[in-house]
Amino acid sequence: MKRNIKLLVICIILTFFIGNLFAIFISTSSYNSLNKLINVPSYIFPIVWSVLYLLMAISLYIILNSNNKIKYQAIKIYFIQFFVNSLWTLLFFKFNLYLFSFIWILLLIILVLIMIIKFYKKKNSRNIKHILFIMVNIC
Repeated sequence: MKRNIKLLVICIILTFFIGNLFAIFISTSSYNSLNKLINVPSYIFPIVWSVLYLLMAISLYIILNSNNKIKYQAIKIYFIQFFVNSLWTLLFFKFNLYLFSFIWILLLIILVLIMIIKFYKKKNSRNIKHILFIMVNIC
């Protein structure tokens, strides 16, 4: 696999832009008003999500930069799960659809599991990023 820094930068910018597109409609007051078992400070979320978006961008870069025969299937699955992921924030924090958001997160976990299964034979390091992503979503 040939390294392509320009493609990597595009993947990072695209992932952060799309990932934060719906977040601009959300205020931290909606998070602060939730009844939580564990009270994580709201400033932690941008840090955690930035790391997750970076890992997702690297995954996209690996997919786009590969010559694998399942490349286009991988791109399709990636963007479906990324769309589902991006909408969750809006559904949960903006529209307060808690039950629907729970079902939505289950859908997201299933999509990420599909990605792990599909790409397991290709790159184990990318799967570790997706497993971390699932763990963060479950918590």
